[in-house]
Amino acid sequence: MSRSPSTTRGSGSVSSRVALVMRVRTTRFLSRKLFGKLSGKASRLKTMDRVDEMITRWRAQLPEAATTELEIAKRAGRLKGMIEEVTARVLGAHGLTYADFDVLATLRREGAPYRLKPSGLSNQLMLTTGGTSNILQRLQSAGLVDREPDPTDGRSSWVRLTPKGVAMSEQLAMETTKAHRELLAPVSPERLRTLADLLRDVLTDLGDGV
Repeated sequence: MSRSPSTTRGSGSVSSRVALVMRVRTTRFLSRKLFGKLSGKASRLKTMDRVDEMITRWRAQLPEAATTELEIAKRAGRLKGMIEEVTARVLGAHGLTYADFDVLATLRREGAPYRLKPSGLSNQLMLTTGGTSNILQRLQSAGLVDREPDPTDGRSSWVRLTPKGVAMSEQLAMETTKAHRELLAPVSPERLRTLADLLRDVLTDLGDGV
């Protein structure tokens, strides 16, 4: 039995529509696959920083200077500078320096009665006794620390936080912590933890362990 022309045309039309739908679906599928590969590749590419730019120039001019050690030194210096900048902003609002804060924080970490011998304080701060003495005079004038005689040793004394010094050290600790957190907010917690662990490993390898 032969089909009418209209039936034949209808079948052809349906076939054409089915083929078109299949081509569209195939195109979309391949597009998604290609986009996924390109996105994955792009995510693996490292973003250049200022140190990379400097290293690239050294590599073109003096390849021997374009070392991993230089990258580490420069990046550590950049990060240190950023942290010190936000820290100084907090301390400056209170009329204090980083060295002042270091003394206050060291005494506060000792726990009540928040005191150390000047020599012990200098050792923890890795400062000379003369340098520590200058800082202590400044803090004593501000009413943040006090000196008290050691009843067991007439030649020695204690450096102690005053109640005002305790309050100030705690306030500064919280404010600087907040400033550091805001600075490093774009970095994921996992990456920060990895960085902290790697830096510890490097420092202990360099003999800075306890």
